[in-house]
Amino acid sequence: MENLNKKDLDIQAAVLNLSCMQEQVLASYRRVRAKAALALVSPRAQQLMAQYGMELQTASTLLVPEGCQLAMQNGTAALQKGQTVSQPTVLVVNGTLTLHPDCQDALESYAAVLVNGELVYPMGMEGMLGRIQVNGSRQAYRPDAVLLDKITLDRTFLLRAAQGAKYDAAKLVALEEDVDWNLAASKQLDFRVEKAVLRSSAMESLLGCINPEAKVVEVPDGMFYTRQNQLDKGLLLQSRRIFADGNFAIDAEQAPLAAKLE
Repeated sequence: MENLNKKDLDIQAAVLNLSCMQEQVLASYRRVRAKAALALVSPRAQQLMAQYGMELQTASTLLVPEGCQLAMQNGTAALQKGQTVSQPTVLVVNGTLTLHPDCQDALESYAAVLVNGELVYPMGMEGMLGRIQVNGSRQAYRPDAVLLDKITLDRTFLLRAAQGAKYDAAKLVALEEDVDWNLAASKQLDFRVEKAVLRSSAMESLLGCINPEAKVVEVPDGMFYTRQNQLDKGLLLQSRRIFADGNFAIDAEQAPLAAKLE
């Protein structure tokens, strides 16, 4: 009879922290059902869920210490040496997490780390990555290199770069004209990228400075480079000589604009 007077509890959340679950809460309901993209569950919570028949539907479950705290960051986040946490904490990053060299103490201070997006880490740290759950991609960089999101090579960049400097990034773009690209080779600059977009006039000077496995896109001199996938008036204002990197559609309505292309 007592159980009939109890209500049901339905919980829906993106992230559900059950590591602080109290038995009296479960005991006060007839049935508890929970849905979440991520659930943090302690060993004690597992016992209580089984004891009271709590239903849990989740895409991902992390086993954590009891009373664990949740730290969530959207966008970009980084772990550096000395940035430790004193309380049991789970770090969830929705975006990009960058591990800096010698950040082992910071990484080990977290109970768990979950990355929904991209993990960027220094080479040689692969043995520590078992502590991190990644739903997405991983990118390694050289610990002695300058890590950038994107390298845009121009005269100023080349003049400022130190002799023998190393740079790692997902993409390198060298589209400026009237630049002495030989400066890169004379300074022994070292670029490690996934993709390089180069002017034809820069190819001979820069290819020797770029890792050989990089995808290279050659853009003829005098052409305007775009990732845009459709022709419009704004693009024509930039140039009538267009180099489209990828699929490029011109439909019947754009025929008058297409007639202006060289």
